[in-house]
Amino acid sequence: MSRFLFLPAPAHGHVNPTLAVAAELTGRGHEVTYLLPAEFRGPVEAAGATLAEIPGFPGGPPRRR
Repeated sequence: MSRFLFLPAPAHGHVNPTLAVAAELTGRGHEVTYLLPAEFRGPVEAAGATLAEIPGFPGGPPRRR
């Protein structure tokens, strides 16, 4: 079993095309993780993958303090 990390831009047009690939990989027994904001949890988990949430990201990239 291999592990894959997907880092698409946090927009549906970038994430959605990767979900079929993630579903195929998880179906073959591989571990797939996405690094995305929480709003993508549903589609990511429906594909059998895991979401590693980017905290504080809704509405844009994290702000520097």
